[in-house]
Amino acid sequence: MCVSKDHAARVIWSDEARVLVRPTAAYAELVAAASGRNGAAAARATLRMALALGAAVSFVNGGHLGPGRLLPAMACWSFVPLLRLAACGAATALVAGRERATLRALGLYGAGQGVWYAWLLGLSLVAVVRPGWQPGASLVRPESLVAASLALCLAWSLRVRFAFLRTVLGLSIARALAALVLMAGMFWGTVAAYFLATGQLLPRILGRG
Repeated sequence: MCVSKDHAARVIWSDEARVLVRPTAAYAELVAAASGRNGAAAARATLRMALALGAAVSFVNGGHLGPGRLLPAMACWSFVPLLRLAACGAATALVAGRERATLRALGLYGAGQGVWYAWLLGLSLVAVVRPGWQPGASLVRPESLVAASLALCLAWSLRVRFAFLRTVLGLSIARALAALVLMAGMFWGTVAAYFLATGQLLPRILGRG
């Protein structure tokens, strides 16, 4: 039996890895696939991101992974993937219409998290090699490698999301850019509102935390 290169790539590499490397082409292949994705795929992607976040936090805080560290960290940071998914659904409904904010679209959106898996894995590896290392101090220094890597991940994440909006949802460039702005505003606005409501943001800004 003759197996095409594209089929072999789909077997060897995960959807997240393929979208990470070739966002537009990989999303086009996923859209064309007969099976597609659905709500279960979105739920699995959310759980995987919560697991990745929990593992990274556990490694950074303790240098090792165990249920006593992993499960509380997962619960604490599970709002991140849930909020990202909610922001995607809301922005899609506002810009493209509710008929395009389907479970299949959200499932495909979940395939675009590979860049963050890679970044969190990098943080975890550094934490294992250098016990006691705290990335928070590095993030506030623009010249640090951690801050630079985070900026790169943010930029590539925008590229991946833009490919999702253009390829999966079929939005025009203007509508895709508007959706990107809405997603970012909803996500970071909610995060900022939470920290303000709990009194944690202003002390950090003023250097009193």
